[in-house]
Amino acid sequence: MVAGSDAAAVGAGAVRDLAIPRIAEPEEITRLVLFVASDEAGFSTGSEFIADGGQLLGPVPDSSPRA
Repeated sequence: MVAGSDAAAVGAGAVRDLAIPRIAEPEEITRLVLFVASDEAGFSTGSEFIADGGQLLGPVPDSSPRA
């Protein structure tokens, strides 16, 4: 999704505060899609499967000690 852009700059700024601070590899998204489309997901009820690295959680709080 960041092809053609400065992926390094996008990655550094956009994901720095996420719970998983990196951009997903295409294979990670592919595995989720394959699971949802497979018989292995036969008991799933249509709930959302979110692959956003924790973006919906919001920024990770700074856990460094306060002076």
